[in-house]
Amino acid sequence: MFAGGILFQQLLNLPFTVTGMGLIVSIVLLWILKREVFTRVLVVALLMGGMARIGFSGLIQGEKAAVFGTLHNKRVELIGEVAEVRIFEQSVRILLSIRNGAFHVYFNNHPGFSVGDKVAVSGQFRELKRPRNPGEFDFRSYYHRRNIWGSLYDPEVTTFEATSSWNMNILFSKSREVVRDLFRENIGGNAGALMSALIVGLREEIPDEIRQDFADTGVIHVLAVSGLHVGYVLIIIMALVKIVRLPYRWQKWAVIFCLVLYALLTGGKPSVWRATLMASLYLLAKIVQRDGNLWNIVAMAALVLLIIDPFYLFDLGFQLSFAAVISILFFYGFFEQSLPERFRPSHIDNGLLKGASGLFLVSLSAQVGTLPFIWAFFGRIPVMGIFANVLIVPLVGVVVSIGFALLFFGWVPVVGVAFGQTAWFMSEIIFLIANLFAKIPFSSIEVGTPEPIQLLQYGAVVITVVMLMRKELWHKAALAGMVVANLFVWSWALERKVVDIIFMDVGQGDGAVVRISTDEGTRTILIDAGPLAFTKDAGEKVVVPVLKHLGTRKIDLLIMSHPHADHIGGASAVMDAFSVNEVWDTFTSYESLLYGRIVSQIDERGITYRRSGAGFSINHFSPVHFTVLHPDSAWAVTKRNVNNASVVVKMTYGETSFLFVGDLEREGDKEILAYRHMLDVNVLKVGHHGSITSSTQPLIEAVTPDIAVVSVGEKNKFKHPSSEVIDRLKRTDAKILRTDVEGAIWLKTNGRRIWRYDWR
Repeated sequence: MFAGGILFQQLLNLPFTVTGMGLIVSIVLLWILKREVFTRVLVVALLMGGMARIGFSGLIQGEKAAVFGTLHNKRVELIGEVAEVRIFEQSVRILLSIRNGAFHVYFNNHPGFSVGDKVAVSGQFRELKRPRNPGEFDFRSYYHRRNIWGSLYDPEVTTFEATSSWNMNILFSKSREVVRDLFRENIGGNAGALMSALIVGLREEIPDEIRQDFADTGVIHVLAVSGLHVGYVLIIIMALVKIVRLPYRWQKWAVIFCLVLYALLTGGKPSVWRATLMASLYLLAKIVQRDGNLWNIVAMAALVLLIIDPFYLFDLGFQLSFAAVISILFFYGFFEQSLPERFRPSHIDNGLLKGASGLFLVSLSAQVGTLPFIWAFFGRIPVMGIFANVLIVPLVGVVVSIGFALLFFGWVPVVGVAFGQTAWFMSEIIFLIANLFAKIPFSSIEVGTPEPIQLLQYGAVVITVVMLMRKELWHKAALAGMVVANLFVWSWALERKVVDIIFMDVGQGDGAVVRISTDEGTRTILIDAGPLAFTKDAGEKVVVPVLKHLGTRKIDLLIMSHPHADHIGGASAVMDAFSVNEVWDTFTSYESLLYGRIVSQIDERGITYRRSGAGFSINHFSPVHFTVLHPDSAWAVTKRNVNNASVVVKMTYGETSFLFVGDLEREGDKEILAYRHMLDVNVLKVGHHGSITSSTQPLIEAVTPDIAVVSVGEKNKFKHPSSEVIDRLKRTDAKILRTDVEGAIWLKTNGRRIWRYDWR
């Protein structure tokens, strides 16, 4: 109920005075009302408690965001204490803590700071950006929940005072560095980086390709210190305290103390605190000679964490951690009881088979509960994760044990080398297994971010299957099955034929996705693929992630408006990531290495390639109709300015229409005015990023758009869009939407009206 209160408040956004008063009233009622209604009032009190708690935190967060937001792009001076130092490949990031928040400060080289140092730095302040495209991780919300409010670039150190005192933060930070250095020296390489991640949570040095293998295999959770690692630590600590032969109660208190120290050493992630609290509560029950009820322990651990920080509820680590343990508690017994008796882990005599089968059921149980969160967050389903966990999790346990042995005995020359070599060998086996599983076709399936109805359908299917696994619940399973059938049938029957048009924020370039619901399934059309620059491939960084977020399996049509790098630069990465059925191109004699490489790639993959000119139209994306208005083939090849040879496409769906004009300039505008009777559309993708050379007055008067979308890069060197072009559009009363200001612009149409979808 407390968690429900947090969710209700996020949905309703009631004033804190209302939720606070509701909490006070419910507490007073708890005190004065009779025992018979105590439980009902307690439920209300918990609900109001959750609402008031996050309301108070949100109030403080909003005030800080408003204050620090006024500093965006200004040069400021920050004075505070170094709370964290993280070293990356191309930069060093300092977390600077001041009185009312914290900030990231980026240096090209290590400034020589240590945790606890007092420093003053000046630089350009930038507030944290909201996601620019669908599916992009929301770093702004993530860091705001951690009281981090912005970043400082091009810093200059004005004062520096090395710390001479010690506190808990300094102690644990120094300890992490010592442990990391020990693993570097005795293990080294990727294996040493893995050990640092497993023992103290420092994951920065693990290469991206290894992380990707673990993600594709469905075992990425082992790289984050979580309940699994705390469990191994618990076993090690309990074994050590027994060797010391402490009295029974003192053993338990010693274990609790060591677990808390370990949680602090690893940085205190929600998943670590969950496991630490659960283990501590269970041990506390033993100390006071009470039975430890696991459901009560799980609930109490969650309640304590949410009271401390209600924003934990939106942390993926918190969600996965609690989903996994709850799912194991609930489903493991069901799965075991459903197996024939001789296959149940509790009835197997062989130790190896017993452990493997038990671990498989634990992995399966955890996957059932965590799948909705993995699906929602990553847009993928790790099919092989169940099997990979059976092999990798025990090996991780061995590596963790070796890591702790290395901490205790690494100072002994021969022993340290032996442990280090063993850890290296075991780590390489883990890497090999993860890589092999990742290479299996469909080891994970890209399905895109689910709709709420799909998660509801998943839950209903799971409940029905569980009921079918228990004979005494078969009569109820029939009812559950009918509910499942209704969820699928009605969601299909009530599905609206909606077309999605997403103008992606690809920077200074163009890239739009059109998604069409047809009787044969969803069709995907990509109109341009963003720029390719020295430091950024928009295809790889923006277009492919957006398409995967949407659950795209293939691209039915790729339209390359013209062969400039800011429009086709990302096409190569797109063709590497997805199969493409057909490509449309313009008529031009333009030559470049990039364009030549893309055309060769199209030919090598056997993709249908078409030069599309004025008058060409298709209906095989019915109910959506595409018509090419420009260019004329003979006219286009004579033009030195390839912008004027841009493929101009009109998309029509019912009573709504869209016009994509590429980088068409004045000369091209004059040519398409011959189709004046077809130019009056609802939505115009403004030509050439709003350049003064495009969107001439006659064309704007012919188009008279309701919505004008300008695809343009933030603070671009061309100073696009032109104020004159913007004025022309304003005179038509068009609503002007810019990707540099608002990020990706997602429009929907049902053929009768067009509306904007708030994808954030």
